[in-house]
Amino acid sequence: RGITFQSQETTCRNMNDQLAAQDIGRGSGTCGTIREMYADRCCYDECSLCERPDGTALDLRADRVVRQGGYEATCLEITEMLRTSGGDETLCADARDQLGEQCCLAQCELCAGLPGETSPQWYETVMFNGLTTTCLGLDFLLRAEEVGEGGELCDQFRNEYGGTCCYPPSSPAWSP
Repeated sequence: RGITFQSQETTCRNMNDQLAAQDIGRGSGTCGTIREMYADRCCYDECSLCERPDGTALDLRADRVVRQGGYEATCLEITEMLRTSGGDETLCADARDQLGEQCCLAQCELCAGLPGETSPQWYETVMFNGLTTTCLGLDFLLRAEEVGEGGELCDQFRNEYGGTCCYPPSSPAWSP
């Protein structure tokens, strides 16, 4: 639907994207005010298959095919169906319970879980399987291989590459 938001003609979806880009959270006063202003035109609670109860989101295994009850669909197709379901809480909760483990992944992040605050240094170079690559390349590999948080492989990558790829933000080696 067309609406006017911040003196511009836009859609509800674009407004939502703008709010997300400005890091305006669901529980904030700004969000509440905007909901009041546009609720009649825009608001229904979207179901996000990979959203945890605390509001954090897991990564979607978009291309994974799920077979259940004689039907099959990719996790991305399921997510799209749920987004357009009008916010049916029972349907959403059932989908999370039945499909969340197959479709959602707590992605291994190279610099998470290391002692102290760290920032990824994506363009540092490392050796992996005899080849030179960047820390960004390692992160891509972790995502492509769907390496999950807390797994042995995730811990191995952190132990082996964390010292090179992850610096404290105040470290002299760290440069934005």
